[in-house]
Amino acid sequence: MMFKSIPEAIIQHSFDNPDKLCLVDDYGSVTYKEYADLILKGITCLFSYGVKRKSKVLVESSQTIKYLAIQASLQLADAVFIPIPANCSNEKIQDFISKVSPDFLILNSKREGLNFVNILYFDSFENSVFNVLPAQVSKYPEPNDVSEILFTTGTTGSEKGIIISYDNNVALAENVIHGAELKSDNIEFILSPFNHSHGLRRYYANMYIGASVVMQNSVVYLTNLFEKMSQFHVNSMDMVPSALSIILKMSGGELGKYSKQLRYIQFGSAPLSEKDKETLRKILPDTKLLNMYGSTESGISCISDFSRDYKQRSIGKPAKNSNIMIVDDNHRIISSSENNPGLLSCKSRANMIGYYGENASSIKDVMCDGIVYSNDIAYIDEDGDIVLLGRKGDILSVGGYKFSPEDVENIVLKFNGIADCACIPVNDSTKGTTPKLFIQLENQVKEELFDLVGLRCFLSERLESYKIPEFYEFISKIPRTYKGSLQRNLLK
Repeated sequence: MMFKSIPEAIIQHSFDNPDKLCLVDDYGSVTYKEYADLILKGITCLFSYGVKRKSKVLVESSQTIKYLAIQASLQLADAVFIPIPANCSNEKIQDFISKVSPDFLILNSKREGLNFVNILYFDSFENSVFNVLPAQVSKYPEPNDVSEILFTTGTTGSEKGIIISYDNNVALAENVIHGAELKSDNIEFILSPFNHSHGLRRYYANMYIGASVVMQNSVVYLTNLFEKMSQFHVNSMDMVPSALSIILKMSGGELGKYSKQLRYIQFGSAPLSEKDKETLRKILPDTKLLNMYGSTESGISCISDFSRDYKQRSIGKPAKNSNIMIVDDNHRIISSSENNPGLLSCKSRANMIGYYGENASSIKDVMCDGIVYSNDIAYIDEDGDIVLLGRKGDILSVGGYKFSPEDVENIVLKFNGIADCACIPVNDSTKGTTPKLFIQLENQVKEELFDLVGLRCFLSERLESYKIPEFYEFISKIPRTYKGSLQRNLLK
């Protein structure tokens, strides 16, 4: 299978398997032929509204067929697709506008107060596609053309626009297909948002191979979710950890009923807690459980199967198109080990072109000579697995011992009454740094009644002495992104 872009793959599948189920959302479903027709008519509409080649178009996301169709229409029209989160405030949209100076803005519904001229609405497209002819595609995008600009979530700082090529997306699709052993008869429920790289790239992988995708506006509508799983015979899923937490809390073990039906569940975009991993292994003994490690800049670079032969903190082995290296602070490759970790770096076809608005020299600390350098501290063990310790600056060094804050957090979460927690390093005049633990209690637990002495004893029985926090602070909410990523920088 050799396609130069995801849109080309979709159009070809519409010829090869026109009646095959392509997409399902809350409003209906389309076959590959119907989806291709929507895309081609969307191109006609875009041109009629004044969109041209290389036009930059901000698009408000949604978990819908019409959103994904417009995305593909823009790409086949040789415009640049720039997704933004659904239900952004006007202030946030203006911020995106100032960052990329788009030519057009496409929104889910009308709103007042935006300082921008060329605003289009999805309703206009829905009304227009019935009255236009599908465009004729004479030329598909070239591999090195710009496909989209994706914004990072700003977990570790301000949001950045990541420039992605069509070949980047094909390489990413190949990583997913190879790592998950994805087949063309796949019917995957994607619960990850489509404005973010994680959700989009799972959709791309399924479209590339000619599989089917089911989506839903919100994970909280669990009755609808499980009905779709049964109705469409969903055999795989993708979600971020925060979505899993909702499913487990609100439905108990309902997900376990699909153990024999589900080939795999992919997780990514944020670390999955050890507690949730244990729960999944228990309720889904027949399902492959995959953790996809990566970033918007480099896509999926490592894949681990934690349903079997699981190593704590391991992010698995390199993905199909990824060459993983461990380097020092000067970007020199080192022979890494548990006692000699370094910065995880990746050379891959999937690596971004660059950051929007910044030249190569200004981002050399992040990307140079096709290699993306992360701030993640890791080493490669004797089995060739990559072991992730944490982000540079988050790693604790106490009395000469280095360890990940997750070593502490995973144990703390097993103590009764704790809903969430975060461990960070704080300065210590004697040891250099020492652990501090932030605790979010479960709703029914009162701070003055919480057994802090019991927690200390609990930790002393399960952790080395240097890992036990010296300072404790109760807070109402541990700061996390919508994906579930811990925002430690807000606690420092």
